[in-house]
Amino acid sequence: MMRRAGKLLWIGAIALFLAGVVSYVSLTLYYRERFVSGTWINGIYCTGLTPEEVETRLLEGTEPYTLTIHLENQDMETIEEKEILYYKDYHTKIQSIKEKQKAFLWPLSFMNPLTYEIEPRPVYDKEALERAVLGLNCMNRKKPEGEVYAKIEKGQDGYVLVEEERNQISEEKIKARVKEAVEGEERDIYIVEEDVYEEYFINEQTQKVYDAFAKIHAFQNASTVYEGLKEEEGITKERIAQWIVFLEEEPYIDEEKVDDYVEYLGDKYDTLGKDRVWNKTGGGTVTIHGGTYGFLIDREAEKKAIIETLQSGKPVTRAMIFKESKLKRPEGEEDIGKTYIEIDMSRQTLYYYVEGDLYLESPIVTGNLKRGRGTPARVCYIYGKQRRRILRGPGYASFVNYWMPVNGNIGLHDATWRKEFGGEIYKTSGSHGCINLPYEKAEKIFEKAEVGLPVIMYY
Repeated sequence: MMRRAGKLLWIGAIALFLAGVVSYVSLTLYYRERFVSGTWINGIYCTGLTPEEVETRLLEGTEPYTLTIHLENQDMETIEEKEILYYKDYHTKIQSIKEKQKAFLWPLSFMNPLTYEIEPRPVYDKEALERAVLGLNCMNRKKPEGEVYAKIEKGQDGYVLVEEERNQISEEKIKARVKEAVEGEERDIYIVEEDVYEEYFINEQTQKVYDAFAKIHAFQNASTVYEGLKEEEGITKERIAQWIVFLEEEPYIDEEKVDDYVEYLGDKYDTLGKDRVWNKTGGGTVTIHGGTYGFLIDREAEKKAIIETLQSGKPVTRAMIFKESKLKRPEGEEDIGKTYIEIDMSRQTLYYYVEGDLYLESPIVTGNLKRGRGTPARVCYIYGKQRRRILRGPGYASFVNYWMPVNGNIGLHDATWRKEFGGEIYKTSGSHGCINLPYEKAEKIFEKAEVGLPVIMYY
């Protein structure tokens, strides 16, 4: 019985061994034509696949190759892969990986996975590529005869250089560049950025044209954008072109036209002494004539800055040049800004706004209308501040604690001798022209207001 059991064990062991040998040999034969277990190529699991099957998978979803040639004036031409018999060759590198794998060592692959990253080799027909390049429309341009010719023309957007015979593409240069693009798998070539044009002899006259246009280009490039204004304003390429004049074919800037432009700026942006339409507190508008508050463009300094910019050939962004003033011009707003004192003499009320918010409101007494001393309607500003001042005039001397002159000898001040303010007092018992305020209101204004604060007075 024991002998029989032992014999059966031997037979089983031998059978198991033979089965293992058969399996090993079978898989070895299987992996001779396929990738062993644990093989990854470009993220694809290749175990059990043939090189041809792996290449098919790598090519799945590949975008067809097209080379786009971008020409002047945004024109385009293309070379398609079928024209040049183009394809991506993965086979050579896949086969090389397969040949390095030893089929009889397949059991080891379970313990040592193999990962590869490969790039395809672009393959194309060189003669077909050359035919495709020579067949491009851009290669059919008539070749120039003689010397390069150029001229300067004026269009709607300024002066331009017209080169009638300077855009001929070199056959050899474009063929070399396209070949390089295909082999590098580039998909776009921008002709205007490439060195693919023929070289030509430039005669003396054409060189003068180039030199003149270089100067014109510098002028037209030197635009000015004015910052800090409520609306867009600037010196554009088109405007500069209107200023260019020629003297014996040499371009210059006509400074008289620059003078005219500066005068235009003055008419548009000067505010000193001009009529203003004011939006009154409580609604409605009023036109105020003249005054001492406002700004003037410095004509000479502005013209000089414009000429210097044009000569530099570089664009600038800057503030418009105004004449020196004690006043601070608010940026991006009307020149009065959001902080000011408004005096409605019909309502006999003063409003003090700070950054657009009403800081203080007060009844007032202005100039005596019956005696012809009415306070003039003006746009002025506080040009001084003084404590404990005696105001003198014909037949009077008045002590005030807070004095803020705004227009000659007319100013804002406290009037401690008055018991009432506002109403109709000013018509028959008004001041000599000043704006009388209650003591506490005058004190607050004096402490808050700065020299240069706009004061708008109207009826």
